[in-house]
Amino acid sequence: VLLGDGGTGAHLATQLFGFDVVFFNVDQFSLLMGVVVGFLATAAVLYAYGTEAPTWVTAFALIYVSSTVGTIYAGDWLTLIFFWELMAVTSTLLVWQYGGAAVRAGYRYALFHGIGGTFLLGAVVVHFANAETFLFSATTGIHPAATLLAAIGIGINCGFIFLHTWLPDTYPRPH
Repeated sequence: VLLGDGGTGAHLATQLFGFDVVFFNVDQFSLLMGVVVGFLATAAVLYAYGTEAPTWVTAFALIYVSSTVGTIYAGDWLTLIFFWELMAVTSTLLVWQYGGAAVRAGYRYALFHGIGGTFLLGAVVVHFANAETFLFSATTGIHPAATLLAAIGIGINCGFIFLHTWLPDTYPRPH
């Protein structure tokens, strides 16, 4: 059911495996981020078309963009972790497609993104153990360890300073 919440946004709440989840949560900030990603995705598709990139590479890029949009509009930790890991898989495939030295860089990229995803999953587990829900709206029972684990996991995957050792080797490689 798509519900409004007093003019601040809308969300789609349901149950998955007996847990409350929000697959689609739109507020003003996520809407802005969705528009930014949509603009960048459009530019990337035009670039891919202009460089005559193979269709399957463009397809992986669009799946990557779609999973990015999924993380933006996630309203719970389960949805976020699903789309977060889908982003890691599709971006790894985009790195590997270049071949040569990119294959080695892609393995390192996959390893670091796996480590970051594991930290993020640890944050989800700690949050659930304390709050007994996966919903972002559950602000009571947030354990500082969950915040720290999420920050490290996201930091590794985003290439924050001191957590970015995979980045200089990986980004110069793909198309």
